[in-house]
Amino acid sequence: MSQCLLDPGDVALVPDPGYPEYHSGILMADAKPYCIKLESKKMAICRISLQLIRRYSKKAKVLFLNYPNNPTGAVANDAFFEETADFASAHGLHVIHDFAYGSFHYEQKPVSFLNAPLGKSVGVELYSLSKTFNMAGWRVAFAVGNEDIIQAINAFQDHVFVSMYGGFQQAATVALQSDDRHIQSLKEVYLERIHFFIRQAEKQLGWSIERPAGAFYLWAPIPDDFEHSHEFADYLLEHTDVVVTPGGVFGAHGRRHVRISMVAPIEQLALFIDRLRILPIRFNQKPAYSGFLMSYTFHRTTIDGYLLSCKIGGFL
Repeated sequence: MSQCLLDPGDVALVPDPGYPEYHSGILMADAKPYCIKLESKKMAICRISLQLIRRYSKKAKVLFLNYPNNPTGAVANDAFFEETADFASAHGLHVIHDFAYGSFHYEQKPVSFLNAPLGKSVGVELYSLSKTFNMAGWRVAFAVGNEDIIQAINAFQDHVFVSMYGGFQQAATVALQSDDRHIQSLKEVYLERIHFFIRQAEKQLGWSIERPAGAFYLWAPIPDDFEHSHEFADYLLEHTDVVVTPGGVFGAHGRRHVRISMVAPIEQLALFIDRLRILPIRFNQKPAYSGFLMSYTFHRTTIDGYLLSCKIGGFL
């Protein structure tokens, strides 16, 4: 997406914490990512100060959104998307909404950015079959929305890719034409695991973890004994043989969290809890966030942050 819409020196606005590959594409386009800290209010109204408008509006060309959010599990509402679309229209921004987790919601049904009155005129929405249909690695996805952006994507694809393997295309066609009964079953499986892990973490470890509103990850605060998520993740790998994703991979504002995926069965999650119980760690730190939405408070990441996001993000 970035290579379709950004010229060298342009600015793209990305969430922090957020999916690291947004940074990778921006840097490949020789553009500059500017990070927007996600706020802890569940349904914050997105506003930006006049000072920040003057500073960034001439250079900023693209705004990335992702709800339900990876890694925090937050969801957005119609009012949030409508105000975001209005802001983008007023300041010449293209909005790229990553809707990869759109099928996974536990409190309210996720809404499409394209529902906003100006959504289709300012942006596109990306949808992947990787999560909903367990096709991770097949790289089957599609984009809908603004016609000019779609044409730019098609032009780029024509010069970079030839075609997707026909068997994948046929399988994707069958998946998209099927009903959603399997999606409901999959949601129930993830929700059961989420409830189990949160209950056991609180009961056996005193580890308070917020329940996500969407996606299938837990965004867990790290104990006070550790300074950074990478340190805690390395410690868990060494002492429990369990891999969690350090929150610092997702941006500077994720450094006090780790992302725990709920793709493992309950038996393995229970084993993880058992291994944590014997460690000399105090988990009684309250979660710092109860949900995440864009606040439009800008924070420029450091060069080290860029390199870290790109290097590690490629292997997630």
